[in-house]
Amino acid sequence: TITILTEDGLVQKQIMQPGWLSPDLSVGDELSVVVVGTVYQQPHKCFLNRTVNDPLVFKYGKREVVSGLEIGIASMKQGERAKFIVRGPYGYGADPPWEVVRPFAPLEFDVTLLCWGQRDLTEGRGGVLFTEIQRAMSWQFPEQLDD
Repeated sequence: TITILTEDGLVQKQIMQPGWLSPDLSVGDELSVVVVGTVYQQPHKCFLNRTVNDPLVFKYGKREVVSGLEIGIASMKQGERAKFIVRGPYGYGADPPWEVVRPFAPLEFDVTLLCWGQRDLTEGRGGVLFTEIQRAMSWQFPEQLDD
């Protein structure tokens, strides 16, 4: 079954293996994915291949990947494997970074979502990773708490 993810139909998804937990993404959350990117219907024209041992890690909402891939990954569940067809303005546009991809070429991404939601509070040094478990409704300083 193919799901259309954008109103104009230019980003499509096919689930290959279902996942189990939906992300609640916030801008800046780090996502870790296994991904193979090829020119649509030309699998020999591979331009991106990241494995479990070397996943693609990027920050959601920061334009670090093409918008079609970000839209697709935002629709996934943890552990899910899906294929995305990305066309037009959701791909690399007029100036793709790889010679194998012609301008405005339709792309296919085979993606597995490994994990999400951690923010590196040490500006990319990996020293402190923050995960929000539950958003606080209020807070107090310790001296304000009742004994």
